[in-house]
Amino acid sequence: MKIIKPGKPSVRKILGNQRRKSGICRKMRYVLEARGEGGLRLLNTITGDLAELDPAEAAAWQALPQELSETLAELYRLHFLVPVAFDERKTVEQIRAVLRLTTRTKSFHSFVILPTTACNARCFYCYESGYPHHTMTEKTAEDTVQFILKNCGSLRKTKIHWFGGEPLVGKDRIAQICRRLGEEAFEFSSKMTSNGYLFTPELVREAKEDWHLTFVQITLDGTEAIYNRTKAYAGADGSPYYRVLGNIESLLDAGIRVSVRMNLDRHNEQDLAHLIDELAERFAGKAGLACYTHELFDQQGFEPIRHTGSEWDEIARRRHELDHRIEEAGLSLAGESRGLPSLRMNFCMADSPESALINPLGELGKCEHVPYDPPFGDVRGGVRDPAILDKWLNSEFEDSCAACELYPYCARMTTCPTKDPCREDTRREELSRFRKNILAARADETKEEPDGPELTDC
Repeated sequence: MKIIKPGKPSVRKILGNQRRKSGICRKMRYVLEARGEGGLRLLNTITGDLAELDPAEAAAWQALPQELSETLAELYRLHFLVPVAFDERKTVEQIRAVLRLTTRTKSFHSFVILPTTACNARCFYCYESGYPHHTMTEKTAEDTVQFILKNCGSLRKTKIHWFGGEPLVGKDRIAQICRRLGEEAFEFSSKMTSNGYLFTPELVREAKEDWHLTFVQITLDGTEAIYNRTKAYAGADGSPYYRVLGNIESLLDAGIRVSVRMNLDRHNEQDLAHLIDELAERFAGKAGLACYTHELFDQQGFEPIRHTGSEWDEIARRRHELDHRIEEAGLSLAGESRGLPSLRMNFCMADSPESALINPLGELGKCEHVPYDPPFGDVRGGVRDPAILDKWLNSEFEDSCAACELYPYCARMTTCPTKDPCREDTRREELSRFRKNILAARADETKEEPDGPELTDC
């Protein structure tokens, strides 16, 4: 057996080496198998260890369950095979519990800041359509700066995600917070979720130089006619579609990466293929652009989307087709094709102990999808209600996921407010992609997986 890629040191340390016992052994549930020209490879999705078997080991592996042989002793030590009574899910949750205890902090080191919940677009599917529209005051912005300075302590650095509404409606507060952090010699970088319409060449320069903006996610719902109709911008001048494309180009030219999210529904499922082609043609040769698709959230917005099970299946099938088209066009997410799954302790910023959301009123929350949920505190007084905070940090995961090979990597939180059903065809597609990645991993690759994932937002 050869380890092609070692996994996460923190997880491997907690799990330890499995001591040999007598009795029948079986394949561990959370192992992905992939067979290629080089033979059989196994990925332990708890630890992230990727192993390549020689022919004798592969034959013994396929013969499981059986008494442990010397041929498979090393695989047993590394938990690729286990005793029949081994409880994989319990083991995963025990590791997560230990990691939470050892990494729990009373401070916050990354922030999702909503300078406003107002927006210049009127998307029919927007989950924020019923939210009150508030914009942060100068006083609250200064209180936010002081909260960041106090919580990051000796680190003197942080990551900020600007969210909304449309965050650029509150650009003056963004500029104020960034200016004040700069005056305090505080190190920070920022990213943004935006519709992209309000950028100008001057604002792009300011965002690069003063806001330390490195990344922007922008949603495109289709080509010109469908995009303009879906966004329904208030007071739009000319074609918003081409204005946003121009702004994407300005961001890329400034060295700011752009991720284009393509919200998928029956109203635009055919048009998105044309959008992919247009983006590939317009931005050919430009670095920093990546695209991905996402189904619209069910029953949200002022004209809620509602689908039957068969409609969801058709949309999922169409999404897979579009994802392949994106990959063929060279517009897939950076690193997405190379990634391998391993145990995650956090699944987004909402269940990360280091992340906090700050809404326009200065209240503290955990999820951008419910920015006005009962807060657990505010930027003036800090954490006031630990029970609300713990509701997010002590997440539970669905029982139905426990049999899936990817459970350590993508178990679904029962507390998530935007959770869509996990469909079998989506699961098959994900497993197929990871098996390709397993076979593509280089035999001389020895870099270990980092201890924690890059936290994302929904």
